[in-house]
Amino acid sequence: MGKAVYAQLRANGFDVEYFDTMDAAGDKFIITGIANKVYINRPGQLEMEYKVRIDGMVTKNNKLLFAQNYTSKQKKEMTNTGDNAGKLMAGLHDIFSIFLPQAVKTINDYN
Repeated sequence: MGKAVYAQLRANGFDVEYFDTMDAAGDKFIITGIANKVYINRPGQLEMEYKVRIDGMVTKNNKLLFAQNYTSKQKKEMTNTGDNAGKLMAGLHDIFSIFLPQAVKTINDYN
């Protein structure tokens, strides 16, 4: 989840770093999330239904600054290729468009 957040922020032009653990980030702001529910269904060859729920968080110095649950539920036409990680990323993309601006705003408001 952390790598997906990192990649999305980098793709949007933010100067960010990825750390394997929260302790390694030291006193920097940490934007992360936990994918706590993932449901993928393939009702037909070209259809995919998914539901992804994450808990998005911003912390600094072990202090929780922002936390919110997000759910994305979609039906899409998609060829039956790729692995489940790719399907999960499709669900995360929808959530990130809401979560990441809120996380960045939290950091900007904190400064």
